Amino acid sequence: MLRQLHIQNLAIIEDLLLEPGAGLNVLSGETGAGKSIILESLGLLAGMKASQALVRSGERRATVEAVFELTAKHPVEALLKDLGLEGEESGEVLVRRDITSAGRGRAWINGRMVTLGKLTEVAALLLELHSQHEQQSLLSPAVQRDLYDDFRGLSAERAAVKTCFHSLQQANRDRDALCAEDRERAQRRDYLIFQIQEIEAMDLSIGELAKLEAECRRLSHAEDIRSHGEAVVGGLTESPTEEKCAVDLASRALAGLEEMALRDGKLLPLVEQLRSAVIEMEDVSREVVSYLADDRSEEVDIDDLNARIAALKRLLRKHGSDEEEALRRLAEFREELSRIDNWESTRADADRHVEEAWREFRAASAVLTEKRKAGANKFVRPLLGILKDFAMPKARLEVSFPPVKDGLRDEAGQVFSAHGAEGVEVLFSGNPGEPARPLRQVASGGELSRIMLALRNLSASGTRIPLLVFDEVDAGISGVAARCVGERLAALGRVHQVLCVTHNPAIASVGDHHILVEKGEDRGRTRTRATVVVGDEREGELARLLDGGRNSVKGLELAAQMLAQAV
Repeated sequence: MLRQLHIQNLAIIEDLLLEPGAGLNVLSGETGAGKSIILESLGLLAGMKASQALVRSGERRATVEAVFELTAKHPVEALLKDLGLEGEESGEVLVRRDITSAGRGRAWINGRMVTLGKLTEVAALLLELHSQHEQQSLLSPAVQRDLYDDFRGLSAERAAVKTCFHSLQQANRDRDALCAEDRERAQRRDYLIFQIQEIEAMDLSIGELAKLEAECRRLSHAEDIRSHGEAVVGGLTESPTEEKCAVDLASRALAGLEEMALRDGKLLPLVEQLRSAVIEMEDVSREVVSYLADDRSEEVDIDDLNARIAALKRLLRKHGSDEEEALRRLAEFREELSRIDNWESTRADADRHVEEAWREFRAASAVLTEKRKAGANKFVRPLLGILKDFAMPKARLEVSFPPVKDGLRDEAGQVFSAHGAEGVEVLFSGNPGEPARPLRQVASGGELSRIMLALRNLSASGTRIPLLVFDEVDAGISGVAARCVGERLAALGRVHQVLCVTHNPAIASVGDHHILVEKGEDRGRTRTRATVVVGDEREGELARLLDGGRNSVKGLELAAQMLAQAV
């Protein structure tokens, strides 16, 4: 329930603290006193669009803050946990909304700043607003359909239909894309074949370009390499002059060292080192000789090599940064070409997917249709009972299920929407002998008010929303009907906390708490205050509603009687 509502600098409200009680709270007061502003502040907490015009003249910011108490394991607690918005106090939610005079706004839940979307999501589980604007929305068949389905508990069936509808839409889109591809596939096929042949003709291998470039660099220095190689061999083992080569000199040194080691064994490790060096020099010489013998540089045409390198670079500029990426593109081209060449099979698969989606969609829609039509009497009967209490004993209600006109059409011409194969519309007749017609055609303002409250009695009784707010739900009714409306609101108050703005004394008298909203002048500024009235003050406010503020003795007596009867 709403434990506390604090409003600052909102329109004519400078600073107002409202602490409604449990049950039915009625708000009354002169027109323009600020009742609607209080409800508008709750609308802001529910995520309503804010306007800078709401900020009190001369102030920089308006603030609305509310504290809600929750029953154990209320659904909003799980939502707050998922959003990371748990409060410090268990079973309590603090909601705040700011609007600046510059038009900017911010919202908080439990002290954490949130987006307007998150505020709306959380507020939907805390309060429900029933305004005059929403009353007119009941004339919409879509709203009536949703109310009916909610009352009948068809959310799972509706969700199944919606899922199947979207799956069918996707299957149709996939098939349409294939049809578009069919119109272009011949041209695309020629393009793919050309690209594939171009890449295949190069006979790519990974790393080839790098190897070819290295080989090209080697060939450009082939003469220098041979010259230096011959010098290495000559210096090590095959000196072309009479000078001794390195191996000969090292071998002579080795023989002398061996003689020394025969006389001093400590020199044996040096002998082994020098012997290894001689062997390694001989190995190096042999490897260089083999390298020079195998060199076929003169057999390679460097122009052919450069031409291959240039061709590879052109291909890679077009198809990838290296051979691996070009080969990956080749695989993609082949795969796409295969799809095009197997298009008939792919199209058949797409047709089959559409047919399967249609079967599942029809089946889900049929289940929803059956349950909708089977539950009409269960929906109408309690509504008629409530309307009878509202002084409408001759009212007649029916539920119509007209076929939908917009959506997906099957081969037989039947149309389906995301909400099923049919709409749901409440038909009403307030006079005997007159046929039942859609609410938008026949219901008067007073009748519509009573029908709306009856519908809300059905829909709200099954929810765990702590606070229900009604704005002048008594418009257009009086007498016994008003008293019955008050009793229904009081009945709702036994399940929820109810806040109701009213100008009707019959409804005001049955409230568990009566809040009087007044405005006055203080230091040249209009200010609004809200006071819980009891005893003589409540009798006086009821008398004002009864006799227009004359405070007659008869009005006061009647007010006292009404309050006594309501206890």
